[in-house]
Order: sequence, then structure tokens, then C-alpha cells
Amino acid sequence: MTSANQVLTEARKYLGIRVGSAGHHNIVDTYNAHKPLALGYKVRYTDNWCDTFVSFVMIKLGATALTNTECGVQRHVALFSKLGIWIEDGTITPKPGDIIVYNWDDTSQPNDGFADHIGFVESVSGRTITTIEGNKSIPGTVARRQISVGNGVIRGYARPRYAGSSASASSVVESAGAISASAAKLTVDGYWGPQLTRALQRLYGTTVDGIVSSQYNWHNAGLTGGWEFVGKPVGSLLIAAIQRALGVKADGILGPDTIKAMQRKAGTPVDGKISAQSLLVMYMQRCANAGTLPF
Repeated sequence: MTSANQVLTEARKYLGIRVGSAGHHNIVDTYNAHKPLALGYKVRYTDNWCDTFVSFVMIKLGATALTNTECGVQRHVALFSKLGIWIEDGTITPKPGDIIVYNWDDTSQPNDGFADHIGFVESVSGRTITTIEGNKSIPGTVARRQISVGNGVIRGYARPRYAGSSASASSVVESAGAISASAAKLTVDGYWGPQLTRALQRLYGTTVDGIVSSQYNWHNAGLTGGWEFVGKPVGSLLIAAIQRALGVKADGILGPDTIKAMQRKAGTPVDGKISAQSLLVMYMQRCANAGTLPF
């Protein structure tokens, strides 16, 4: 199993590689040769390649199960969340091997905007984080960056379950994810993860823990982290509260009939599914940001 140190050792091998060079082409070609390609998209040499570099390092180590592969940072955040390794908090002190994500359009915390850059945390000394990033600056180069802990442009972190890890992201996510929801500053991206759950739990007055407990897995692509799937579900207080508001059977289980009722109320297409980038979830995120009950 891959360790954080192995990941960082691999990333260091490529320091100094510039866009357009043979080394850069090797990074892109290696990413494109790994299947399946995210969204079936073949990266071009002219594309932004920061996330391609992160995925490339994991491909080289045979460790893609730890992070999945992507070439788009915002989509990778959704994958991190689905893996249960995403930490929705740019103010924490990260660990070496964490994957740092940025949003340059916001310079204050909490920062929950569209994720647009990514790299590896190499080390932390006091309040200074040193990273290794692909496509850094102009011309795009694999290079180090130093940035302060809690800098406003930090979107959050992924903490892969490396070999020898003493803790996963779960305990950090439990406390960190509450920040964006309490600030009513959710990203309207159509993915239902812990942040939306916390916001809804506050609005409906149920236990606030970011977890939709005891659900049957209907394989809805728009549901990311914070969902507890079991073989014999007993339901969630949050889902039951939503069902009562909709006037449907309040068994606490989010099944196709409940989703259809939610979609009708939201005025979105009615198919009983929560897809990736779901219009229904976007509707709920907008309501939560406005502090209003969606149903």
C-alpha cells in the first residue's frame, strides 16, 4: 500500500518540468493512457494540467484507488468527497501528503467556491505550508509554493488513506464541514455531501452531524460524502423531516418516490434519481444559502 512519503518522493522527481517540454508531454500522455479517462476526456497539451499532474503521480505509483483520477479540480473534489477523504475546511493545518485545493476567486475563509487549482502538501513548518504543484505560475511548471496555514484562497484538503496513516479525514470532516453550511455559503454544484446535509439539518431542526444515516444505496451519482448505506436501512431523521414537509410517507429513507416528490416541489425534471450535477440538489443548495426550507 502506498505511503504519503512515496507520493511526495514521486512528485519531487518532476520538479522543474515546464509546459511544452518532453516531461510535460510524458505527464499528459501517461494520464491519457490510463483508463477509464474521466468523462472520457483526453487531456491536450494546451490544457491546464495541475490536476492531471496529481493524477499522474498516483498512476505512476499504482495508487489511483486512493484518490481516483481526474483532470478537472472541481470534479476531483466531488470524487474526494465520495471517497470520504475530503476536508471542507481551508483553515486547518494539513499533513504531508494531503492534497491541497485552491479557489483563486475568494480570498477569505470559509472558501467554498469553484475549485480551480490543486497540488500536494510536501511539508508544514509552523504556519508555513510547502506544496508541490503542477502547472504552477507562468509558464506552467512543476514547482513548490509556500503559503500560510488558513490562507483565504485555500478551498480545502483531501487526505488519502495512505499506508501507515493513524487517522483518516473522517474526524476532521466531522468538525470542519460545518463551517461552510453555517455560513450559508454552499457551492451550487449539484452534489449532495456533508455540507448540504448540515445546512438542511439546521433548517429542519434535526441532529447536526453532516451524515444521512441508514440508507439503502440506490446508486445515485449526485450523492457524495456523508451518506451511510446499509443493507437493512432504518432511515434518517433529516429525510423523515423532509418527507413530512412533502406530505409523503415519513420512513426516513430516500427512495425514488421521495425523490420524485422533491423534484415536483422543486420544479425540476421528475425521474426519481439524483444524478451528478443534479438540478434538484442545486435547488436545495440555493435554498440553504438563502436560509429557507426547500420543502
